[in-house]
Amino acid sequence: MKLLPLILLLTISTCWSQKSEKPIVHSLAYSPFRFELNSVTINQKFEPKFVNSIDYSVFIKNFGIVTRLEYGENLINDNCNSCADHLYGEGRMKELNSELGLKFQLGRVKNWRIQPNINLLGYFSNLNYKGDFEGGFWGGGTTFDTRYQTFGFKLETGLTFKIAEQFDLELSNSCQFGSGTYRANINGATTPYTTGSVILSRIGLRYFL
Repeated sequence: MKLLPLILLLTISTCWSQKSEKPIVHSLAYSPFRFELNSVTINQKFEPKFVNSIDYSVFIKNFGIVTRLEYGENLINDNCNSCADHLYGEGRMKELNSELGLKFQLGRVKNWRIQPNINLLGYFSNLNYKGDFEGGFWGGGTTFDTRYQTFGFKLETGLTFKIAEQFDLELSNSCQFGSGTYRANINGATTPYTTGSVILSRIGLRYFL
């Protein structure tokens, strides 16, 4: 009988430990900002962009499955002061992106303060870029209104900072390549193309459910 309290305590402790380990963990993340070079712009330079990005991830230990949906509308300063005979002006970019893939986050189970991670994602992008641009070789300028639909792959690497029990701060960069079609001036012919972009800095906040 004297051992009964000890056995009861060990049983409760074991059950609590198994419960707290949570073999499957769900999380939501939000990212509002990135610094990106996009090949569909005329002068193809890095620009700050506000893109609302929401992702839902399911983790099993250090591995996860990621789904992500993004939407953004941005004015792009599409100038090149050191370029001769180039088009220049302000463009408007509207994009809707969806992504699905795998994630590996080293040290997540052990709650490291800084956790390196890598994502391999497939993506679909529906993007419209338009604007009235001046200059060019003949000086007459041109009007852009082009829609791009792209399938491709993205490689994303970054660091996750554990800032609270249920919150992570994420910093990442990525490169992506894809192919698809574009339709010039909306009513024009559909043309196949390949494209790529580089995100130099992306910041987000993750909450574990």
